[in-house]
Amino acid sequence: MASVNALKVLLVDDEQSITLSLGKILELSGFRVTISHNGTDAMEHAKAEPFDVLLTDVMLPGMNGIQLAKEIKKICSECKVILLSGNISTQPLLDDARAIGENFEILPKPIHPTEIIERLSSIDQLRRK
Repeated sequence: MASVNALKVLLVDDEQSITLSLGKILELSGFRVTISHNGTDAMEHAKAEPFDVLLTDVMLPGMNGIQLAKEIKKICSECKVILLSGNISTQPLLDDARAIGENFEILPKPIHPTEIIERLSSIDQLRRK
């Protein structure tokens, strides 16, 4: 079980198998994880409590992951954003985000959970300094 001071991660993906398995792996690694399957639900979670990291798929139904990231950054400017994408067609969306000054980190799907854990751990170390 994660400690009260553990990094708080909002994990968003419309594929339940991904959120359930990755969410469990992250929890077992000591992170506090809240799962959402769409942007609207994720926004409700973000309004209710601040998160340290948004870990989201780019391709979501309705609001895409980049739109979600921009909205969550309005609520919590300190929230780090990690985008996951297995789709080359997301590049124009990333270019649009960069054009307005957002430089979100993107990791390719499929990705091994240890790579995500390493990235989250480095964010957590910086946060604790």
